[in-house]
Amino acid sequence: MSVFGFCRISNENNASLQLSLFQQLEIPEANIYIAEKGTDNSLLLLLLEKVNYGDTLIIYSVHSIGGTVNELIQIIKLIEDRNVRLVFHLEEIDTSQINGATFYKYNNILINHEHHFSLKPFDRKKGRPKALSPSKVDAMFKWVEKGYSIDRICKKYNISRNTYYNYKHEKESKNS
Repeated sequence: MSVFGFCRISNENNASLQLSLFQQLEIPEANIYIAEKGTDNSLLLLLLEKVNYGDTLIIYSVHSIGGTVNELIQIIKLIEDRNVRLVFHLEEIDTSQINGATFYKYNNILINHEHHFSLKPFDRKKGRPKALSPSKVDAMFKWVEKGYSIDRICKKYNISRNTYYNYKHEKESKNS
């Protein structure tokens, strides 16, 4: 029965912290797998091919696995199918000691993992979508320049006068 370690390193401090843990646990250097931040799980999958029945896999944090919750679940299933003891050090989860509290912690980690990796600030735009695309807004103001009435333009673009003035104010603030 062997002990393996896996971590994903994001900076020097992070690296020394994780590697010192593996040294404290006396994991042989040949059994420590270190992935760089931003890489896929190919190194972890390579490690999973080497672990056997009764081995222990210590992963510094569930976030070291990365990816989506489905990928996390698939990897954990692979580990369980091989009857390998899995330990998430940072979250204090050890699959050899599954009880109600550990299961609750495990479930929360899956939920937090999904939140951590899927709800990035740039993924969502706040507020209601704009009524007109930027090209339509430009076209609308060309009609204004040609002298058409605001009422006629609002009917043509199916917007209210208030929306028209909001676009006008937005355009003026960009130009100033």
